[in-house]
Amino acid sequence: MNNFPALSEDDIYHIVKKIILSAQLPPGTRLPEARLAPLFGVTRERLRKVLHRLGHEQTLQIVPNIGTVVPTPSLDSARELFEARRVLEAGICMRLCEKVTAVELDQLRAHLALERQTANSGLRPNFIITSSQFHLLLAKFLNNALVTAQLELLLTKSALFSTFHDPKNVSMCSCYEHEQIAQALEKRDIHAAYHATVSHLSLIETRLQMDRRAPSKVDVPEIFRHFLEAQMHLQSSACQA
Repeated sequence: MNNFPALSEDDIYHIVKKIILSAQLPPGTRLPEARLAPLFGVTRERLRKVLHRLGHEQTLQIVPNIGTVVPTPSLDSARELFEARRVLEAGICMRLCEKVTAVELDQLRAHLALERQTANSGLRPNFIITSSQFHLLLAKFLNNALVTAQLELLLTKSALFSTFHDPKNVSMCSCYEHEQIAQALEKRDIHAAYHATVSHLSLIETRLQMDRRAPSKVDVPEIFRHFLEAQMHLQSSACQA
């Protein structure tokens, strides 16, 4: 019997995404709808809707006749991905040197403080999400929906590379590199903004490493159950406090 309260589709979306980014599910792992839906207190149809949403943004992969699986990001495609990000994001930052506002710079400083706090927490999925939001925030400052949509797609793919191929001790490096970009924007220094952005994305790419360990078999529902139990415990502790 399910001991957890029914969750909204947005809640399920964020839970599945965090578990994927925690690297607890090896690439190629299938997500069994029939066993996961009861944990969330929803029907298979509602769960499938969420999984297809994650598939559309490429956090998951929808495989015909198999179902939903964790993607297997190949390092061979990393060069193309990060080249696209360097072209797009360097342009974003150079343009922002001309138009970023004081209010937006304040928002950027607040986000950097959140990044440092998240990095210090040691919760890697949270940091990957928060780090991606830094780049997305810059794109949103342009107020160009097309640019934002393109970057969102690239960031989703990059998050999977960070999850499976990036060493787990580089969070503070990324924070420092983001601060360099923000400082260039504050000075409205186009040359510095370009080089800080390109350098940061190149360093992310060079930190990627092939994981040569054989993928282990995992009990997918049990991983989700442990996550939900931990969430309920945190909520209970917060209420008691």
